[in-house]
Amino acid sequence: MLCRNCKTFKVRFLFRQVFYLCLCAILSIHSSAQAREVPAKSLAALADARRMIVHNGCVWIAGGGLTRYHTDGSKVNQYVTEHGLVANAVFDAAVDIKNHVLWAATSSGLGRLDLETNQWKSFGRKEGLRDPFVLSLGIFKMHGKIMLFIGTRADGLYFLPGGSDKITRAVDKKMLPDLWVSCIAADPGHNYLWLGTAAGVVRCQLKKGKQPLKIDPLLAHNRIAAKRLVVDEPTGDVFCLNYYSEIFLYRSTVKKWVEIPPFLQGDIEIVDMALDSTGDLLWAATGRGIYFLRIKQKQWVKLPGYRGDVSCITLDKKNRVIYYAARDGIRSVVLEEKEKKSRLLIVNAPPFHNTVSAVVMDEKRDTAWMGTDWGIAKFERKNNRWRFIDLPIYPKERVVTLAVGGKNIWFGTMHHGLGKMHQKTGVIEEIRGTREDSTVTSIIVDNKAKRVWFGLLGTRGGVYEYDLMKKKPRVLPALDGVSVTYLLEDRDWIYVGTGRGVARFHKVKEPSGNLFDPRLAFGQVLTLALDNKRNHLWITTEHEVMVYDRTKKEHKIFKDASGFPWSPITAILFDGERVWLGSEGYGLYVYNSLENIKDSSTRVPGLADRYIISLAHDRKSSSIWVGTVSGGLSIVKIR
Repeated sequence: MLCRNCKTFKVRFLFRQVFYLCLCAILSIHSSAQAREVPAKSLAALADARRMIVHNGCVWIAGGGLTRYHTDGSKVNQYVTEHGLVANAVFDAAVDIKNHVLWAATSSGLGRLDLETNQWKSFGRKEGLRDPFVLSLGIFKMHGKIMLFIGTRADGLYFLPGGSDKITRAVDKKMLPDLWVSCIAADPGHNYLWLGTAAGVVRCQLKKGKQPLKIDPLLAHNRIAAKRLVVDEPTGDVFCLNYYSEIFLYRSTVKKWVEIPPFLQGDIEIVDMALDSTGDLLWAATGRGIYFLRIKQKQWVKLPGYRGDVSCITLDKKNRVIYYAARDGIRSVVLEEKEKKSRLLIVNAPPFHNTVSAVVMDEKRDTAWMGTDWGIAKFERKNNRWRFIDLPIYPKERVVTLAVGGKNIWFGTMHHGLGKMHQKTGVIEEIRGTREDSTVTSIIVDNKAKRVWFGLLGTRGGVYEYDLMKKKPRVLPALDGVSVTYLLEDRDWIYVGTGRGVARFHKVKEPSGNLFDPRLAFGQVLTLALDNKRNHLWITTEHEVMVYDRTKKEHKIFKDASGFPWSPITAILFDGERVWLGSEGYGLYVYNSLENIKDSSTRVPGLADRYIISLAHDRKSSSIWVGTVSGGLSIVKIR
């Protein structure tokens, strides 16, 4: 048995869980136009870099977009969707030295950058890639031709022969332990291609034919959930990092997997690794800086200097410099120097991971706040500065919703309920008194009433009221046990989106009895938005978008045939004239009832990712801020 958990470990991006747990949209005001009039600007996020490659005097960083850093410090190029990259969620990259091409694995297909012309070309379903969500890449030279192997999220392994634009299946997917191909490593000296999946590692032999790979039956069966594979080409040994931060070594001489001794310092998360060209040192990127393993001595050593989170790591070919991605940007360490100082090469902006679950504007202080995977990000417009704020009481906890209330920022988490942070001092306080493992989906702050209301998801959920004077939350009896997805403020009233439809209660009067309106019993409500100008209430469910006329007491359902996305709407925002709809996998749409006789919506192009999870309106810059699941933040400029 190779893993501490004897069961087959399957890793999946829980997109649907993310959306149903992180439903948050910000109600604001502005106007819209056709798609050509609302260009989107994508921001490359380096904090969640997933892959780094050193090639021809440049370091390539794949993560929120693709970034190229010239090691002489002369230039930094950032490639996002505006420049032709198919999607900003980049999970892997590979360089074809012979053809001067760089390949990028993204959430929406395969991207190819011609390094001579600087032009992008995209590959997806039309070219034969049935699952365009690409996780991993591997390049192999066979009979003088370059072959690109493509690992997908849900459909196994594909390959693209050199000089061709047609993608075909590389191996029968029934032969793979799992269709989630998380990593690929080539061993050209021994004619092997190693594949890491969510349920085990396999070795393939290259051969001629339509399917160029043959699974090697001689490799002992294993259940390693592989996150990264590194091959020592002279020996054929393979290092494998799994999702439990364990490292295994396959010794080719004895044909056996062995586990590398763990750190002596205790439980440290390993997220990436790199092997130097001599095969003597294995470098590890961890949550506490960089370590290296003296392989023969089986001894771990801490590299002095940086002690924070490192998301990925690489070395130059001569083992002289280490490049790694940290919270504040891309750093380097020159190993030949006696004092191994960490140098900041590229300042990270914006400083947050690629999942932006919440966006809220504080117009009084001219700042923007974002909820991310590991904390809160703040943007100060006056000095154009980004700042990342960790939450010590909630380590590595996802912030799914935010609200500005006086001197405090109130935040809801995925698992630990409600918290607040003082904007000036940065002091963080945990709000206790809710059920354990609580997911806060929405927050409303009323400083005049000295109250904060927040909704909890699930059958143990409900609406809680927090008294700012008594400093104690209580669940509203009339909504106890109701799964709450959204709260919407309407002056002295609060609308509640739930799994049973829409409810409403008064802020001051104690709610009692049945608060649900039978005319608004639309089942699982995802988001709400209010158009006070027309007295319309916008409601979205998993399959429908509708508007309820509060004056006429009637509702209208918009069909997908009219241009509305048929997938669940996970974020909604009304700007006074138009409604913005963020969908699960189909991007951002805008609808204007005054300018649109056919009741059709328009899709906004150029976003970092099609999985929208949060929206906010920036009145000062006349733009919409769009938070995504895998592509960080995009800004849509309204003209």
